[in-house]
Amino acid sequence: MPKPQYSSRLMVQGYLTQDQILLLLTADPGSGEVYTQSAHAPCAAPEWLVVECHDRGLITPGDGPGRWRLSGDGWDAWNALLD
Repeated sequence: MPKPQYSSRLMVQGYLTQDQILLLLTADPGSGEVYTQSAHAPCAAPEWLVVECHDRGLITPGDGPGRWRLSGDGWDAWNALLD
């Protein structure tokens, strides 16, 4: 199966669920860091959503527990959503 291309907002919306898109949009614009535990963020993402995004290759483990960063594909999708 070919790898999804996140080159436009419509393509991202076609490949990802609304929950996955919302998680990407919570990423810090400078570092790409996504906080997923309530100790770090007022609205923590559920574990199943983090697993889905990780399995899709959109996020990678960050610098500590509950910390994730956008991967290359995650940045592509994030940028496409904001264009």
